[in-house]
Amino acid sequence: MTGTEPFSITMILITVMTSSIWNLASFIFDQLQRKELSSNTPVGKIFKQIASHWTIYIFSISFLMLLVDRHWIKLSPKVFASIVILVIISFIIKKKIQQLNARQKKRDEAFDEIRKYFNDKNKHRDHA
Repeated sequence: MTGTEPFSITMILITVMTSSIWNLASFIFDQLQRKELSSNTPVGKIFKQIASHWTIYIFSISFLMLLVDRHWIKLSPKVFASIVILVIISFIIKKKIQQLNARQKKRDEAFDEIRKYFNDKNKHRDHA
């Protein structure tokens, strides 16, 4: 690969990386508009939001592929495939954990509602 081909892998990877950055920027802008992030939001929360977004995984894999393609780092195909598979698995695990946390939050809210209902009912019974 010399990088002069009309549709070189390098240009495709740079395009994918650029679109990933653009998508990530629009995600952050959307978070700011919905007031989920603000100027006084802790940096850790901002990084957590970015790390949980799927485009960061695409960017990471594309960047690694670019480094390999340009021969800036040497990786055997097995090592490269292993890294890509680990990144994909970590993304899937992260999404499953988020789903489980969302279910647990809904369950906790439902129990809180039930608890509140019975507490209110007991207060009314005690006053009667």
